[in-house]
Amino acid sequence: MSEKAPRKASPFSAPVIIFIISASFALVTAFMWMGKTSDLSNLEESVEILNYTSTVDPHKNWEIVIFLNNSGDAPVVLTNVYVSNMEVSVYGADSPSSTVSTITTDLMKKGEIPMGEEAKVTIWIGAKFGFLTSGNMVKIQILSLGGLKLEKNIMLA
Repeated sequence: MSEKAPRKASPFSAPVIIFIISASFALVTAFMWMGKTSDLSNLEESVEILNYTSTVDPHKNWEIVIFLNNSGDAPVVLTNVYVSNMEVSVYGADSPSSTVSTITTDLMKKGEIPMGEEAKVTIWIGAKFGFLTSGNMVKIQILSLGGLKLEKNIMLA
């Protein structure tokens, strides 16, 4: 009587087993990640303009200060500021120290307003900008990363 020799594993078994384990791990990870992102997709950006001021600085530049409140259930990342459909030329600027011909803002590019908090955005329009005079209306637009668009028509002081 002859004994049967133990059956040897095929050389293709190890890669197949590794592939099955890797694919299973990838599927579990993907489903866990999708579950977390679906929770985030329910968050809503909601920012309101509380108030604003329009003044003239000592150098005859206009200074517009807009007070915002994040009343939503998610942080809001502000990305762009426009004055009458023209994007400001400098973000993260300081108050002008002379009469200028540019439009600038103290808002940092991608400035964040945490959930439930207030923020202030200052925009300076240079006295030498060109076509504006006191009493003109300008349309201020502030855009967010999530697609929120805040708009306010403001009369220059």
